[in-house]
Amino acid sequence: MVNIEAVYVDPKNQRKKTGITNRQHYVVNNFNTVLDMQIQELRNRFNEVSTNLLIYMSSLSPCLNFGAFDQLNLLKLVEIYPCDFNFDEQNKLIYELVNYIANVKEDTWFVDLNG
Repeated sequence: MVNIEAVYVDPKNQRKKTGITNRQHYVVNNFNTVLDMQIQELRNRFNEVSTNLLIYMSSLSPCLNFGAFDQLNLLKLVEIYPCDFNFDEQNKLIYELVNYIANVKEDTWFVDLNG
């Protein structure tokens, strides 16, 4: 087993000390590279509108007592679906979201809801 806090030794030149730990090497050179590749692949597969839609919808997630609730993200959904909301509904939505989250957080049906 590799000690992650030990000094990283380059396998190509074992005599040369690198000045970084195994953890730094694997996080910077391997883990971050893989994450960057995955993020790039997701960007290639999903356009900006689809990505934003997922982000905005995640604001309604009940996990952690609606910890991801974001009123501004939910209001941005109105911009994506302008035909579904008239002007009065758009103005009322701001206040309805405040009431919604207050009511849901107090409702016993939503206590310990995981998904």
